[in-house]
Amino acid sequence: MLERMFNSWAGKRQAKEIRAFVENLRVMDGDELGMVVACATDCRNRIGDKGFNLLEPALCRAKDPMIAFQLSSELNALQRAGNSLQVAGLMVWVHTLRATDRLELRSHGRNMWRELSRGFPHVEDGAIGARLMTGMRLDTRGSDQFPSGLTPDPL
Repeated sequence: MLERMFNSWAGKRQAKEIRAFVENLRVMDGDELGMVVACATDCRNRIGDKGFNLLEPALCRAKDPMIAFQLSSELNALQRAGNSLQVAGLMVWVHTLRATDRLELRSHGRNMWRELSRGFPHVEDGAIGARLMTGMRLDTRGSDQFPSGLTPDPL
């Protein structure tokens, strides 16, 4: 009973968070979205170097059922440190993992990736902007790919 109550509360909280994130993406222009996608792609590629392919979220969860929780904890630390670019990039993957794990979040995840795809043509400019802001070079390989289960318009 207590577990069901917690899961219900967590699902509602996660739905509220992803809806707010998608709404923020919706008002961004292509250049802003390009920077978010560049940061998210860099984050995905760095995590991939650790053996997790975030483009296959179900396989990531099978390999480590706590991956969403671990990334969420890392996200909180980045927020406390005020690292807004890395926060935005990692937030994409936290929401992606949650959306593929909870059916009630799936449509929000698809909406998130629909909005992010508007930034695909602007990723390289976004990476340059991020480098100017932070001095970090971003790895943007594969920036135009969708994670399994979250293509904006599934067949």
